[in-house]
Amino acid sequence: ECANGGKWTVISSRKTNLDTMWLETCMALIGEQFDESQEICGVVASVRQRQDKLSLWTKTASNEAVQVDIGKKWKEVIDYNDKMVYSFHDDSRSQKPSRGGRYTV
Repeated sequence: ECANGGKWTVISSRKTNLDTMWLETCMALIGEQFDESQEICGVVASVRQRQDKLSLWTKTASNEAVQVDIGKKWKEVIDYNDKMVYSFHDDSRSQKPSRGGRYTV
């Protein structure tokens, strides 16, 4: 479903932040708060020792306008003030991944 897509990723160093962002993201998805909801494949929480990550997966990475709109909306939903980056799934499979992400909001 999202083979040609990518993901927006945020990093949290505190578990309480991750829990709140997870809840707000799930409620926004259920409540259809994203204009481009058909473009969203899912959300993944990765809990680690040092820092946690939350990623919002999308279908069509090449559509920059749609991805940036999703990123801006998600940033608003989770009340996130730092820079968010969007990475193409294809980049993670290549020899030289784009570590900084392709799009930022």
